[in-house]
Amino acid sequence: MTEDQNTQPKWVNDLKEWGIDVEAFDARWEKAGTDAQAQFQEVLANAQAEYESDKSNFEAKVNEFREDVGEFVAQMNTAWDEMVTSIMQELKPATEAPEAIDTEDNATSDTEG
Repeated sequence: MTEDQNTQPKWVNDLKEWGIDVEAFDARWEKAGTDAQAQFQEVLANAQAEYESDKSNFEAKVNEFREDVGEFVAQMNTAWDEMVTSIMQELKPATEAPEAIDTEDNATSDTEG
């Protein structure tokens, strides 16, 4: 056993004994790691861009929904006001009539007395 073999990890010695060129293996391993890291960065960047796009689309939909709800509430308020006004107009003659009758009664009783 050489001095180099004593300082290297056992797996390196095993690979050499099996006839595997450890230096070439290390170079391929490092390149694969670099390629994998670059691919991961690309996938991560694409995922982040998609997330931002989805987030932006979601925010736009939420804002659109808020506007629709606001319009709906305004329409409901208007319909409510119109309904109340209509009811008040229908009831107003009935409420004014007794006053008019009382006035006529008072006028009649004033002339009689």
